Amino acid sequence: MSPHPWYLVENRIRQHLIDLLGSDGVLALPTAPGPAIPIGTPGAALEDWRARLLSLTCIAGLSGLPQVSIPLARVDGLPVGLSLLGPPGADEALMLLAERLAGAVGLPPVAPAAVAAPAGGE
Repeated sequence: MSPHPWYLVENRIRQHLIDLLGSDGVLALPTAPGPAIPIGTPGAALEDWRARLLSLTCIAGLSGLPQVSIPLARVDGLPVGLSLLGPPGADEALMLLAERLAGAVGLPPVAPAAVAAPAGGE
């Protein structure tokens, strides 16, 4: 039985990104198609924004590569994020890079205890 066509597409996407990134490259891309949308955005506009969002966020899921997003700026009071995608095994390196970028733009550091705290604050 041959593999499902989507599996073949995912493999091509993953291999293309691995070839592009090498062992230490980083792909920087917007986390979303623009600033966060305001609460109460009408359904049609929300669905359009959601479709554009998924075209950006599906890259890590399809490729299986590590990705981290940081709220890098604000536009009209709404957050704008930057995503960093790295090669296999680059999880820690991406986190360190995200921390350096956040510090460079003046975002407060995340306390290690806050990151490691279990859900519910227990």
